[in-house]
Parts: sequence; C-alpha cells; structure tokens
Amino acid sequence: CLMNNTACPTVWQDGLREKCVTKCPVGLKQIQRGCVANCDLTDITQQKCVKKCDIMRYENKCVEYCPKITFQDKNGLLCIDPSSCNSVQILIGQKCYGEHLCPQFFNVDSQKCQKECGLGFFVDDKLRLCTSSCPSNLLKNEITMHCTPKCQEFAVKFENRCLLKCPPNMISQKGTCKESCELQFNQSNKCVDLCKDSFGYKRQCIDQCPPGTLTQDATCVTECNEQHCLVENVCYSVFLLQEKMIKNFKKMCKDNEFVLIQNLTCHKETYDYKLLQDKILVKWCPRLHAIYQNTCTKDCHELIYHRDRCYEVCPEYSFQNNSKCEERCPNQLYLTKDGQCLAQCPSGFVNDVSMRCTLLCTNLSLYTDYNSMSCVAKCQPNQYLSQRSCSKTCPSSTYMDEISMLCVKQCPKPLVGDFVSRKCSIGCSNGYFEQDQVCVSVCDSHKFTDLLQKKCVAKCEYGVLGLTKLCVITAVKEVEQIAEQQKGVKINARQTAIVGVVIAVVAIFFGK
Repeated sequence: CLMNNTACPTVWQDGLREKCVTKCPVGLKQIQRGCVANCDLTDITQQKCVKKCDIMRYENKCVEYCPKITFQDKNGLLCIDPSSCNSVQILIGQKCYGEHLCPQFFNVDSQKCQKECGLGFFVDDKLRLCTSSCPSNLLKNEITMHCTPKCQEFAVKFENRCLLKCPPNMISQKGTCKESCELQFNQSNKCVDLCKDSFGYKRQCIDQCPPGTLTQDATCVTECNEQHCLVENVCYSVFLLQEKMIKNFKKMCKDNEFVLIQNLTCHKETYDYKLLQDKILVKWCPRLHAIYQNTCTKDCHELIYHRDRCYEVCPEYSFQNNSKCEERCPNQLYLTKDGQCLAQCPSGFVNDVSMRCTLLCTNLSLYTDYNSMSCVAKCQPNQYLSQRSCSKTCPSSTYMDEISMLCVKQCPKPLVGDFVSRKCSIGCSNGYFEQDQVCVSVCDSHKFTDLLQKKCVAKCEYGVLGLTKLCVITAVKEVEQIAEQQKGVKINARQTAIVGVVIAVVAIFFGK
C-alpha cells in the first residue's frame, strides 16, 4: 500500500520505503501514523515524536532521568548543564536560581515564598533567596546567617563557613582555621609571628627553650644565624653589640640632637622615632620590647602590657587580666567600652555580633534594632529604617514614609511632610499650609496664604484680601460681584450666607 493513495488501517506507514509496517524500523521515530528519521522533540523511551515531555526534557529528547553531567532545573522539567546558568542566576544545590515573584524571599529548599528566612537558612541578599547552602562563590556566614563574599575582620574562615572561633584542635592563621601553623608559631590556638613572653620552637610557643638550644629574638635555635653573635647561650644582634661605636658617634652630635641608630645620623626631632636608650633613636623597637611614652622598654614593670605597648589603664574595649589587657570576655559575655564583661549590654547599647556593647552594629550588612537593642538582618514590619537603624519613630529632622517604611528628609510627591504627625501625608493638619512639600504654620513673607487649598502660593487666583497676605477665595469674589450688581439693594439669604462663610474662615485663620 502506498502512502500517496491510501493509509494503513492498523499499522504504521514507513515513509522512507512507502509501505505499511507493524512498528517503525530501528532508527525511525513514530509521528502520528507515520515513521520519520528526525523529530523536533523525541520521547526516547517510546521512540516517537511528541509535542511536549511528560517527565523531563534534555536538549530535544524526553528522558526519565537527567544525565550525570546535568541536573534538574528548579521546576523539575528540564535537565540543565551546570555551566548554563546565565549572568543573573546563581547555582545552588545543582539548580539555577534567578529572579522570582515572591514579595519578600523565596525558599529554594521548600520552593515557597516566605516573609523571612527563619532559623537554619542563609539569606542571599542579591536575589532574595533563603537557602541551606550558599552559592559556591559565597561563604555561609554563621554569625549573620547571610551568604557573604568574605568573613568579618573579627571572624575566622573554616571551609566555606564564617565562625566566631575555630573548631577544637584547629588554629587561626590570618583569619583562616588550619590544623597547624605553616610559617608562624602557635600561641593559644592562634598563629603569631612572634611569641609573647615565651619562645618559639617547632611552630609552638613554649615557656623556655629546651636543653641543647640557644635563644635568639624570642625563638629557640640550634645555632646563631648571620648578624648574630653567641654570648652565654644567647644570640645577640651584631647591631646591638655596636654600642661602643654608637657611644663614640654620640659625641659628634650636638647636645640637643639624638643618634638615629639605623643610619648613624644626628636628629633633633624624635616624634617619628622611639627612644631606645639615652640619646639613641630607633624607628622600630627591638623584639621583646614594648613602647611607653615613645620609649622602648624591656619590661612594663607595674604597667599593663597590650599590643606591644605599656599602659597605665587598659584602652577602650579591653580589660585588665593580671598584667595584660584582654579584648574578649570569657563565657560569651559582652565587653563594654570601659572594660566590663556583662551578660547583657546596658540600656542604650547594642549586643553586637563582635561581642561588644556598641551604639551601632559594626557589621555593615546588619541593622541596629533600637527596640530589642540587637543587630538584625531587617527591620520589623512596624519599624522605620533610618541610617542602618530600626525604630518605631523617625528622628526629628525626618518624616515617616508609611509606604516605604523609611525615614526621609523630603516626602515623595504628591505627599507632604506634616509637621504635627511627623509623617508623609496627603495634606497638612488644621492650621498648617503646604509650602515646598512641607507643612508650615506661617507662609514665607514673599508668598500668599490660600485658605481653601491650604497652600502657600506665589500668586493668588482672585487677588488679595485687603491689606493681608490672604488670597481672596471664590466666595469673596462673588460677594464683590453681588454688591456691584445690587448697588445698595438688600442682598438675599444665600448671599448673606456666603459672606458669613468668608468671615468665619478668616476668623478661624486668625484665631478670633
């Protein structure tokens, strides 16, 4: 039977061979009651051409499972290559996510819209997503619960996470948690370039060097290196052993001059340098020395040591612990500016994520909530945002915009700043007039007061009322026209009422 003159009643037409067959040969696909070599979309399971796939689609084929190199899109209808996410999408959990229609956030785990992400989820601020795993190019910041490109200065990075401190048996090295210090020394689980009040040995800080070793610049060594000389088991810098030569050079400088030891020159000014000893200046103090009153000293004595300096009182945001100043309170307590460790910050201060009591949140991605006195990812629905802070009212120099929930210095048109309610309103309160989008009690001297429109205007539509700065309203104009027409004739009741309205409005304005 030929295709061009009759159709096969119960079998398929082989379009290539022009014959009826029970099923399409290998390499051909079924389309309606015919067999073809190629389809726009092929169901590879049933080997037929279809208009759409019942399960998933990969390229121009319908498949039951996505190939290993691909993954399902967020709707579960397409198999996508990971490299196919466009420039405005991100890859999370092998799925592309981009713009969505949720008013607040879209949860990629539950595939639902949410007002806020909640516990256990990280916020992607750029695309307004809630996710349990951040994109590969961002870090899971467990301090702020946001996806961020880097950790804060006070935080540490562990794998793809930002933490307040490293896990047990891990060491912090330049803000990253590692199993051991690579080029530095481990002191209290932190990698340091120089051990404080101890000696560096085999990447550890120890109280004293072991037998058979020498001390050199706060480290334990087996032999002195270049520019050092051995004196009684201690490697001294050749530089410091030149004291006799320096003393001789001091005689060459004037009485009001100092010797700069780096280049053996005479200097009058000392503010850029530190005094090492009598008449001798250095640009940097030697190791194991601290600075006090711009002088290098080996011991703070009765003073307090902190960050290579000697203090009489610990600086702000630190407290005295024996002979040192500490910058972090124990037991997750908050540190105040005057050095107290408290479970909660005093009134007026925020419990900051840095474990300090501050006036504002130090993390620029968070807002200061003055009601809860804490750092939050966003303001509550009944709060206004003003300069990274959330509160139920706005500062006196701003107005509350109830649409955007922002504190604004100038209300968006057509709203005006109401001086009484401190809100952006459609019109002004009684006794106030709109002038330059702000409500005022008295118009500027170069403007006129329009009582009906409650505005300050540059020109009155019907002229000025007498010697005042009031605009003549429609009723007054009509009275003048009636008086002209009547020329002394008694006016009727309606006209009397109009005059009364004008007088009443003027009386209200002037408070009479």
